[in-house]
Amino acid sequence: MMNSRSASSSDVSGEASLPATMVGRPFGADEAGRPVGRTKGYFIRASVEYMLECVAKRTVAALPPDAQARAAAQAKAAALEQLLARLNAAILDPRYHVTADYLMNADHSYSVEFSTFLGRICEELSGDPRFSFNIGARSIPASLAVLVRPFSLSQTYRLVPRLTSKLADTDLRVGTVTPTSAVIQFHIERDLARLPVALHALFTKSACESAQGALASIPLVHSRLPMATVKELRCKSRGDAYCEWEFSWEAAQTGIGLEVWGGAILSAALLGFTLGRLPGWEWTAAAAALLPA
Repeated sequence: MMNSRSASSSDVSGEASLPATMVGRPFGADEAGRPVGRTKGYFIRASVEYMLECVAKRTVAALPPDAQARAAAQAKAAALEQLLARLNAAILDPRYHVTADYLMNADHSYSVEFSTFLGRICEELSGDPRFSFNIGARSIPASLAVLVRPFSLSQTYRLVPRLTSKLADTDLRVGTVTPTSAVIQFHIERDLARLPVALHALFTKSACESAQGALASIPLVHSRLPMATVKELRCKSRGDAYCEWEFSWEAAQTGIGLEVWGGAILSAALLGFTLGRLPGWEWTAAAAALLPA
């Protein structure tokens, strides 16, 4: 294991700050040959991309339009360079130093310690106090959103543990679910056991905020409804055994959309034209076979 040179301290805001160095290897296998990857590269890339977006927006806010593109590019390059410098300074073994290309590769996976370091540095560079929540709200892959659309929102929330297991090795449990609300528990003992004590407070805060953002965004990515409201019931940071939240969302509108009715009417018309053997029915038969009802 790598040796940490310092314990966690607090910054001027009162929040715990990062230790000087990481204790374990950031990716690959530990000294015993066991894989350390817990966080998928998809989340790492999303965090970096959002941080760069925040930096660019802050940079161009007071600039004239003709100067914005160049200034944004320069600011993003500087922020990315600073992120890499801080990450690599915290990794004692140069064999595990990372590059921009490595971080942007979604196929990689990382230790929970590395993802905690990266998340904290990205939050500081972004200037967004709700960075963890906002990155969580952007974290549901489009492919996963497509998979859950056949289910109702309440069914989707019931599937949360199974869905998240595909993206991260974490422990989410479902409590009471109604047509417009769901209670979710977040048990982080497994993650804390992978971390040095100096990072427990930082990880608990960022992981909980990120999970809240992801779970609150389900109505948006599933049904294009407003994000769910979040009511905190329990919090590990306050000494509770686990974190627990209640998510509430608007009821989805019932009925079939205009595009579905239009497709059904068109398909019925084509079918009638074909069955009646009206002039040109051979072409309408082919079209009817291609069009969904």
